[in-house]
Parts: sequence; C-alpha cells; structure tokens
Amino acid sequence: MAGDIITKMVDKKKIVFLVAMGFEVEKMFQSNGFIKSAKKTVFPIYEKDDLGLVEIGVSKTMAAAGAQWAISNFETERWVNVGLCGSLNNELGFGDVVEVGECRFHDLDVRGLNPECKIGQVSPDQEYIYKLKDHFGLKKAKCITGDIFVNERPKLKEIIEEYSPDVVEMELTAIAQVMKVNGQLSKLSSLKVVSDKANDEAGSDFDNIEERLFEKIKKFVSQITSSI
Repeated sequence: MAGDIITKMVDKKKIVFLVAMGFEVEKMFQSNGFIKSAKKTVFPIYEKDDLGLVEIGVSKTMAAAGAQWAISNFETERWVNVGLCGSLNNELGFGDVVEVGECRFHDLDVRGLNPECKIGQVSPDQEYIYKLKDHFGLKKAKCITGDIFVNERPKLKEIIEEYSPDVVEMELTAIAQVMKVNGQLSKLSSLKVVSDKANDEAGSDFDNIEERLFEKIKKFVSQITSSI
C-alpha cells in the first residue's frame, strides 16, 4: 500500500555508512552530496552514486537494531561507522579524526554472576574485544562504548586503568557485535571525530559545537566518496 514503511529492500552499494545522529549526517555527508531517500524506511537512508548511508540513532540498542536492519537491507563490500566521540587521550584534540582499531563495552559488567568475565563480556567464552580492519591508514585508537554520556572520568576509572582506551562513544561496539554475529566484522571500519574531552566540560563543548569540529572529517569523507 502507498505510504507503508518499507522493511525489506536488498540494495547493493560499494560502501554503506552507519551514522548515529541527523546533524552528523548533515554536517559530514549531506554537505558532501548525499541525498535523503524518498523511500519510507524504518531507519532514514541517504544515497550518493554507489554509496549508501543509514542513520541508525543514538545508544547501543538503536545502533544494534540499525546495524541489523542495514545488514538485512543492503549488500556491501564495506561498512563504515562514522561519528563523534569523547577523547580519553590527551594527544587527541577537538576535531581530530582517528580510525578505531579495536573496541569493547565499558558498561556491561556481569562479574557478580561470573567472576571470570571481563568488563564487556557476558560469558568467558565470548568476545569482549572486537578488532576492526585497517582501511584508512590513520592513527589507530582503542574505543569503549556505553549508554552513558561521559562527563566524569571517575565513571570509567576501572576500565581506563585496565585497558587505556583513547576514545569513548555510544554505538560502535554494539555495531561490531552485530557484525560479528552476522559474519561481517571483517567488513567493518570506524572513523571517530573528537568532540570533547569526556570531562565536566563535555556537555558545554557538545552544546557549543563549532564548524571547525567537522573540518577534517568533511575533507576525509570527500576523499573517500569522490574516489568511488
């Protein structure tokens, strides 16, 4: 029926980008020629030539649902997650772009039930660190994911001491977990843009985003998309 939401439409794309927030799509991709599809879909999609983009939403739950929906509706050579992050590494500054080499959860902890588990692991025989492919040759970063906007470093004290992560955000590891289950983790890469220092000024930093935040990533997205 006309107006019904399309739930299944396998489409072949060279690359499919997975992006959480609408303003990230606008600043990084629509400014690089991506156009929102007129199709009514569960998750908004954007297209440019042989490239696709799915706006998956914020949080682990939305990211996992969006990634699974994307897998069900697209065939692609590469999945690329792009989004903002908080920096836990003093060498990373506002607007810097890193490629994630590995990621894990920081707020999944079942050690009260099974002391053998690590943070981010639901059983000792399951993954807790997800390794991502090197596609872009940028500085590598270790990323932690959780359903918390981190504006107080003490919240992460234990995992910082154990793992020494570089950046923190709210979607990537959930996406990686879904890709792993679907046998597509080898296709996944991730670019993160530093928007704050994950401290008590993070909220004001985020609220006062300036255009220079997107300068480096816009150029990089342009390079990626124009070479296809």
